[in-house]
Amino acid sequence: VIACNKENGELCERMKGPRSQTHTFGSEISKEEERKRNAARDRAVKFMRSQQPGEVRNVFDKSKCKATGTLNLQSYLETIKTFGLNNDEESVRQVFQIMDLQNRGGLSFEEFSNSLRLVQSPTAQWASSTFPFPQLLGVCLDSVIQTQDQEDPLHKLLDATPEDIVVAMDEFATASKELVSAKLDELRQTLKAQDKRADELTLVPGANKFVSVKTAAGSADDFLMGLTHRIGLPRDDIAKAMREEHTILPGYDAEFAMMNGRKTCPSMEFGFVLDPATCPPEGLSNKRKLRRPEDLMAIRLVRSANLTVDEVRAVVLYTGPLFAVYNTVLRREPEEDYKRFTGGGVNTYATTIFVLVSAVKKLSATMKLPAGIELFRGTGGKMELPDSFYKADEKGRAGFMEYGFLSTTASKEVAIQYSGIKGGALPMVLRMVTGPIDRGACISELSQYPCEEEYLWVPFSFVAPDGPAWVQLVTPADGYRGVVKMVPARINANLKTETV
Repeated sequence: VIACNKENGELCERMKGPRSQTHTFGSEISKEEERKRNAARDRAVKFMRSQQPGEVRNVFDKSKCKATGTLNLQSYLETIKTFGLNNDEESVRQVFQIMDLQNRGGLSFEEFSNSLRLVQSPTAQWASSTFPFPQLLGVCLDSVIQTQDQEDPLHKLLDATPEDIVVAMDEFATASKELVSAKLDELRQTLKAQDKRADELTLVPGANKFVSVKTAAGSADDFLMGLTHRIGLPRDDIAKAMREEHTILPGYDAEFAMMNGRKTCPSMEFGFVLDPATCPPEGLSNKRKLRRPEDLMAIRLVRSANLTVDEVRAVVLYTGPLFAVYNTVLRREPEEDYKRFTGGGVNTYATTIFVLVSAVKKLSATMKLPAGIELFRGTGGKMELPDSFYKADEKGRAGFMEYGFLSTTASKEVAIQYSGIKGGALPMVLRMVTGPIDRGACISELSQYPCEEEYLWVPFSFVAPDGPAWVQLVTPADGYRGVVKMVPARINANLKTETV
């Protein structure tokens, strides 16, 4: 471009070396603006080096340890800075730990090369999910070539002259400036509104809206263990045991708040499921649908999975407010709630939970669920993923074991509503893809909230990272705008659980 753009000498001069102190059109620019331009240009040059395989190889060979042939942590940090990819040293260290597959304190060339796509700053995450730059470049290149109906556009592109390329890139730069400016304004307004909502929801004087808690999670070794050591054994008299867990044993009357603020308790919810007519109007919403388990036995999926009425009842119970009780019992957190719900560990709802696990296993093995379906899970806005999700253990295993049932949805919109976008400190959604073996069960036909398209996974499933995260501007159906972090993950379903 520089060699052929003879008429634009000023542009050539700025790109070649001694950087001009004027705009393209000749107006003077300040030293601060020139500093910013030089810094941006340097970062761009460094980034372009990271996109060239030959340059990546050269940098690796110059920085690697001659004795081991690998790149140690310090050299890796310096190399990332050389490529201008990420200034956050802690996140770069986490990527190094994940990619050090042999746990030898160094990366091979293949590990180093693969790690470059994981090292993204928050700005890069936002940009990669927001801007259609490849499509825009294609549109600009198409505008300078004339293609006949039967002619291959890619071959025709080879006929483009240097002047054509300059015109196309000028169009690309102009459109990019407008696009970036508009998106930045949108991001500015969205974050301002989101922070305002978080401030309004901070009800406790002196509370910090940015306070968050780590997810209660187990390790990869815990994944190999069963439910019994966590909650004990179920009883043989299933129906009687489930009733007693909700109406007699300690914790049956422990009140807790639903999402709409209404108070409820296990015995009350159990009664509503047994007889929906007993549920008062304020206990229902236009989305909640209560049906007797006996009336659901005729559903084709129930019959094909050979579910018992107790298994159907367990699924219906879980899809209402009691999911919070069961998962608190399994996670044993928050500790205060765990003590209230279980009477100090006496009532672990073992029979109900084992029956629910059985139903999920039967449904997941029976229902049609093509591999590759995307599922989503909102994390509530106050929950951080555990450190083990980002940092591999001594055996190279990154991720965490979820003690509780893992609720996911095929509706991205629903997951965003549960992400904490209405005022949480960390709005986040996990994005997962089903496999032929690792799959949850769609329970929407039995759910109290069928519109949520819920897919349920058994407890003790393992959640592992599955690529770099990105951030996304979203507008849910209720009109709230916000910024949500999308985290790709992979679920390994626990196959040690049994059916009843």
